[in-house]
Amino acid sequence: MLAGRTKRVDLVEATVVFYGLSTDKLTIDRLQRHLKKGARLIYYYNCLFPEILPDRVDLPFFVSVAPFRRPRSQLEWLTSVIRKRGSSLMKGKRPGRQELWDELSHDYDVNGVAERIGDYEKRLKKIVGYT
Repeated sequence: MLAGRTKRVDLVEATVVFYGLSTDKLTIDRLQRHLKKGARLIYYYNCLFPEILPDRVDLPFFVSVAPFRRPRSQLEWLTSVIRKRGSSLMKGKRPGRQELWDELSHDYDVNGVAERIGDYEKRLKKIVGYT
């Protein structure tokens, strides 16, 4: 990633990395491979990684600590990212997977980056399946 671009930069030495560009699987794989245990990856709401779960959230920022945890289901990832506890559709229930995808799509549409949702969903399904 940074190799050859900046002298004396080595992600292995990093304790905190902020990543604020569009994401892809290759980026998270490289970060995971180069960050030492306990290093923190900070990213923001318009730049999510479906391949990992956030360990802490202070919207609009997310923190994941290496080694990164992978989601076990779409619902687990969506719940950790959206932070919506009650369903708008079913009083007294938790939101379901489709409601959370709709919420994320709406938020991204408002911010003008809705095209990322399809990519996030495809990448998440590849990791956890359709659960």
